[in-house]
Amino acid sequence: MEKIKVCYIAIFLVFLMPGIENNYNIPTGEDYIVGEDGIKRIYVNIWGHVKHPGTYLVYQNIDMATLLSVAGGPLEGANLSNIQIISDHKDNRIENVNLNSMLSSAESHSINFYPYDTVRVTPTLSFYVRDSAYLINVLLQLITLGVTLNN
Repeated sequence: MEKIKVCYIAIFLVFLMPGIENNYNIPTGEDYIVGEDGIKRIYVNIWGHVKHPGTYLVYQNIDMATLLSVAGGPLEGANLSNIQIISDHKDNRIENVNLNSMLSSAESHSINFYPYDTVRVTPTLSFYVRDSAYLINVLLQLITLGVTLNN
């Protein structure tokens, strides 16, 4: 009887729960995907200090700013002057991109993304220091407590 209840609950969860959607882009293993509109698309991984890191299906000639926007944009404290692109097609070579200079210059800087490239956005050193300030505070409090207890 207990097994039947579990089966009914499982069926309810799988088929009857409204609003459950799969929002994940699962790569198919193909390098290029051409949609009905004829536009060539590729999967690109976005890691690090962005709002929604993950794997995204994007058009092949996407620019860096748009690519980061697809992932929700960079978080506060992101190091936009040193974004890394790890390309599998170049034997895992890492290319560093300065998005700040690209956005401030008038000339067009195109980056060629290839299937399954990984874009890595890291936080700045000042963000690490600011984010870790509470640890310094706790350490100083422990030292103060130790000195007070010794006296």
